[in-house]
Amino acid sequence: MTDKSGILDKFDKAIIWHLDVNSRKSYSKIASAVRLSKQAVKYRIAKMEKTGFIRGYRTIANLTSLGYMYCRLHIKFHNTAKEQEKQMIEAFASDGRINWIVRTDGPYDLLIGLLGKNEMELDQTIGGILAPYKDWILSYDFAMVVRIVLYNRGYWLGKKSPERNYMVGNGKLHTKQEPERLDDADKEILSSLAENARLPINAIAKRIGLSPETVSYKIKKFEKSGLIAKHFLLLDYKKGGTGLYKTLLFMNPLDEEKEKEFAEFVAMEPYIIDYTKTLAPWQMELDLEARDNEHYHEIIAGISERFKGFIRDYQTLYVLKEHKFLYCPI
Repeated sequence: MTDKSGILDKFDKAIIWHLDVNSRKSYSKIASAVRLSKQAVKYRIAKMEKTGFIRGYRTIANLTSLGYMYCRLHIKFHNTAKEQEKQMIEAFASDGRINWIVRTDGPYDLLIGLLGKNEMELDQTIGGILAPYKDWILSYDFAMVVRIVLYNRGYWLGKKSPERNYMVGNGKLHTKQEPERLDDADKEILSSLAENARLPINAIAKRIGLSPETVSYKIKKFEKSGLIAKHFLLLDYKKGGTGLYKTLLFMNPLDEEKEKEFAEFVAMEPYIIDYTKTLAPWQMELDLEARDNEHYHEIIAGISERFKGFIRDYQTLYVLKEHKFLYCPI
């Protein structure tokens, strides 16, 4: 793939691939893997950050392990002026219960992600955030998220990482997952990583008053347990020559084996970055970074052909702008 920005050569793409698998991977390890000096890797990453292609690094927690239920609202506007839309999005972005906001083109205008400890809390939150803007909202659909599996962007090197990272739920379908108990130091570490997953161990240790060894041990423990789902790389898709598409799949019921087969199939598609199981009017969601509309529909056609008889219909949302992304809500 040739990036539209013209800034990425084969070494940049290799570096991006490694950062995408684990955005905390050290300069030294990346340098060894791509056969460049540590200084060259640091320079290239700094350049991609300066151009805005790399937008940041986020640590994503397993929301179930933190004791949260997660849902999404898919909102359709009603004759909303730009200033009203801006006001609404700013209000949503300032709300700590909302962790994700994107403006889209398609059957919905705005998608937001909501956190709550139980159904009553979610219901109260939805009513509370939407009521002030009822005259600007034509309709909305509610999606309760059962499972989110994160994959790396395989298209940079033409290969996928075998890792499956669970942001909601886990690999054991239909099993109850108890939240992990966290002390104040644990929460401080996760909070430090939430906005910058590449924050050095020493900086975190100094901030919270622990030894670097203790901080390193705790982070490794969180990674091993799955509490930390993924150290995620935020990119400007357009500068990399792709666009972000969300597909809502309307499917016939899948048994456990067929669902695993579906998850494994989409995991190997290099342009698919996550898959979501929902309780909603649709049953599955896929996030894809495709080169253009034609490429996007080629990918969906391949999935539809493979699972003919299970996929009844689909809707496409094109992400115009991401206003908030914070999946480690400590």
